[in-house]
Amino acid sequence: VRSVAVASVALGIVLIAGLIVTASVTPDGAEPSLAGPAATTSTSPRTLPERLDDAGSQIKRIAQVKTARSLTHEAPLKLLVAGDSISGGLGLSLGDLTTDTGIVDMFLDYRGGSGLYNGDRNWPERALEDVAAFGPEATVFMIGTNDAVVADGVTNEEYAEKVGLLMDIFIGDAGHTVYWIGAPPLANDDWNDGAQRLNAIMRAEADKRPEVVFVDAYALFADDAGGYTDTVSDLDGTVRRMRSGDGVHFTNAGNQVLARTVFDLLDTQWDLRGQAVPGTPIGFTTAPGGGTAPGVGTSDDGDDDGGSRSYTPTPNNECPAHQSPDDPTNPAEH
Repeated sequence: VRSVAVASVALGIVLIAGLIVTASVTPDGAEPSLAGPAATTSTSPRTLPERLDDAGSQIKRIAQVKTARSLTHEAPLKLLVAGDSISGGLGLSLGDLTTDTGIVDMFLDYRGGSGLYNGDRNWPERALEDVAAFGPEATVFMIGTNDAVVADGVTNEEYAEKVGLLMDIFIGDAGHTVYWIGAPPLANDDWNDGAQRLNAIMRAEADKRPEVVFVDAYALFADDAGGYTDTVSDLDGTVRRMRSGDGVHFTNAGNQVLARTVFDLLDTQWDLRGQAVPGTPIGFTTAPGGGTAPGVGTSDDGDDDGGSRSYTPTPNNECPAHQSPDDPTNPAEH
């Protein structure tokens, strides 16, 4: 069934019309605003171990994945990282970690403003192209924030079909691993409700496929009450601002926490630390045309506001610097 689904997409994507949808508007015709209504934020940030416990049931799915092959500098892991601009920030931070192992060849392909239901990229079509051109053995994919903005316009069945199709493309006939990351909490209450509903659909589709590990970014960055918060503790237990002023993107510190979480999952399956070849970095590459990846910088404190900095590649990275966003509050920019 999976092969038939992928083949049917390759012959002619029939979902193109359904994937490209105009942004929703409020009853008076105005664009939905990030300014309100805003969710209540927590004044008592939780520690990282507590947040990892919340997502532990999903992270432990890695144990169900098949045994990975040995990696060398000459035969590195082919890793695809893709999704919206939040995945761009994640991917750029993750690339700094994978580069130093010397055993990961990472390709980052993100598109700001994209989704499975909302945005200007046909992800099934793009996924087929990436799989054919790059041949990933594992894929990290993050999506849902832009779809949450227009969640009222899509049924559970429609979204589940889009999610399942894309998962199957990344899995392929070889049964490759997919680390599917859901949407994080959003400051706007209506959008946050949409994110939670779509995350539940993504999780359900992942549960049907042993090759898919659902990474619960919502639980990882939520407050004690399960809602939006700007600040949580970082990997060292220091309370930092993790979310940008737009209530959508991550700061540099937030991107680093998410990247480290994903890296640890990859390490669990592929033993990246144990097989690393120090001093032989493999730079990652980034597909052109992705747009802005907010919240990626080089500040020491990690508290820079997402959308206010450009990314400065490390010497071993092959990706270009990214421009700052024209308008970080524009839903089409994330």
